[in-house]
Amino acid sequence: MNSLVRCLVDKSEGCRMLVGFGVVFLTLYCATTSNAKIDPKTVVGIWLFDEGSGKIAEDLSGNDNDGELKEGTKWEDGQFGKAVIFDGKDDYVEIAPSLLFNPEVFTVTFWMHPTAVGGNNPAGKGSATLIIANGNPGDGGGANWWFELWNDGNFEFKSCQAGCAAANTPVDKPEEWYFVAGIYNGTEYELYIDGAFKAKGPNKVGEPEKGLLIGSGLCPAGHGCDGGYFKGIIDDVAMFSDALSEADIKTLMEEGVGKVLGVAPVEPTDKLATMWGDLKTR
Repeated sequence: MNSLVRCLVDKSEGCRMLVGFGVVFLTLYCATTSNAKIDPKTVVGIWLFDEGSGKIAEDLSGNDNDGELKEGTKWEDGQFGKAVIFDGKDDYVEIAPSLLFNPEVFTVTFWMHPTAVGGNNPAGKGSATLIIANGNPGDGGGANWWFELWNDGNFEFKSCQAGCAAANTPVDKPEEWYFVAGIYNGTEYELYIDGAFKAKGPNKVGEPEKGLLIGSGLCPAGHGCDGGYFKGIIDDVAMFSDALSEADIKTLMEEGVGKVLGVAPVEPTDKLATMWGDLKTR
């Protein structure tokens, strides 16, 4: 550090290079760190969908709950990096069952960009689309909890473990990005849209060890469940075994899950090489 300070008044080539490197380092450090105080031990899963190719959406939490893109689900540009796009007919992402998905309290966050309000339900019984579900409403055992968007624009974070109570709010404008956060605090389901609290409703969580479905609730024909396939884009899904604060939710929205949790794509390395090369040629 003393050498760097001395170099601020020294115009030699070596000092110019040292000062330049310090500026590059500080720039990249500030660009890839966050002030959010989220305990890394509470991270259950992180799916940034930044792969951009292939059929696997990696779980960057280290818990190995990778997702598989099904039925032609494709990659698309997202709110942060890449994302996945669903056709509203049969696309979804499936993540295998895990006990981690049913903690006593939890928060789920994600970006969504619906291109249609409501959904295509093959069961012909309801008029909603399931965005993310813990469990499959069509498998006979039901789901523990889920997010769904109805044809009338009502958006719900919901469970039917103790009656079908939900936290709900209007989300009736397609072709826009929404940052969604759902919190279960042990007794109530709370819903935030774009960092603002919208609603809450009392309920419970159900049986443990169910998987996650992103983009659908997989209601088969003839089954009496609501919910069809989502049409639009989903990005940066994350789950935590904690009830995050409103400040944490806003930070995740503004800075991105990847940056806040330190798992953003490692592009700063390339940027560093480029910037360092520019300095050497000046």
